[in-house]
Amino acid sequence: MASNNKIFAFIGCGCLGIIVIGIAAVFLIGAGVFGLLKNSEPYTESLNRVQNSPAVTAALGTPIKPGFFVTGNVSFENSNGEATISYSISGPDGKGTVTVDGDKQGEVWTYSEMSVSIPGSGEKIDLLTGP
Repeated sequence: MASNNKIFAFIGCGCLGIIVIGIAAVFLIGAGVFGLLKNSEPYTESLNRVQNSPAVTAALGTPIKPGFFVTGNVSFENSNGEATISYSISGPDGKGTVTVDGDKQGEVWTYSEMSVSIPGSGEKIDLLTGP
């Protein structure tokens, strides 16, 4: 009877180990995807424009920090690509959402949209136009 309990304990620990390994794998894959999106040129360019925009800093204050999660897609085929991403930002005076749509031809990204939406106020700040 005691050996049956040991077998069940061993099986239980084995199942728990598999579950822990599965959760860790999902976490690592997710972190890798977020890392790839955050290292993309559309993300870094938009964050630079956000943090240097007088209109965004007037609406949210400084410093402006990006949220952890980035949603969307950045894809490449040969030297061409396209990006559609969205992420949250926050400052001491509020929060916003950055939206970026762009295409890459060769080495050059062109953006059809790069904006910050401020919830509650309905304000949308275009980051493609000058200050």
